Amino acid sequence: MLISHKHKFIFIKNTKTGSSSIQTLLGKYCWPDDVEYHYVDHDFIPFKGVVKDDKIREDFDKYKENENGIIGTGAGTKWTSHLTAAEIKEYIGEEIFDKYFKFAVVRNPYNKVLSKYFWDMHDHKGGDIKSWLSKGRNACNLIHHVLPRSIEDGKPCCDFYVKYENMKEDLNKACKIIGIPDIDFSKLPKNKDLNKESDLNCMERYGIKDLFLKYKSSPDAWKEIYTAEEREMVLRRHEREFDFFNYEK
Repeated sequence: MLISHKHKFIFIKNTKTGSSSIQTLLGKYCWPDDVEYHYVDHDFIPFKGVVKDDKIREDFDKYKENENGIIGTGAGTKWTSHLTAAEIKEYIGEEIFDKYFKFAVVRNPYNKVLSKYFWDMHDHKGGDIKSWLSKGRNACNLIHHVLPRSIEDGKPCCDFYVKYENMKEDLNKACKIIGIPDIDFSKLPKNKDLNKESDLNCMERYGIKDLFLKYKSSPDAWKEIYTAEEREMVLRRHEREFDFFNYEK
């Protein structure tokens, strides 16, 4: 979640859409002009075991709320990373919420749910997708994936939606609208991409490494990964998303 008073935008952070990386990239525009900005995953800054640089943690704790804007984090503030649109509106006030340019990233729900499945590998330890889905919305945090957090009262509330599948082009469009015409994509990190050797070793131990590599090989790999029953389970939970954003069912 980002709020930039300087550029008058609100970035609402949907889960498993690459939004952590975009928050890291655009957090610079919510940061004090005279303080060095650190391109790290904001969710992990409060955790010493992940972000070991004390200076980064100290700066973030001091400046995550400043005159230029607000940066959401994983802990230690009401401004958490994955606030819903309704929560942001409540905290920032209706006037600013309605006035600022609001945007978010959406993603094909079939791929979004697979991303969550691999992210949750330490919980299900290689259990099949059907069993994992059958646990229900809350058991695997799937309640966050029923509808994007950038939907309020059941309807999309943003001025613009970046499609994950067209990330750079759509993000460029959004950035030009908010007065950031020359976005430096070399600074776009790959937060939470599960490509570290330790991640792949865990997947191999759980017996899902080959499935993960297949999922990563093509945006259409989900068509071969899901069974008909699993596909229907995802569709039932995400039907409004499919309809709102015109994703293939």
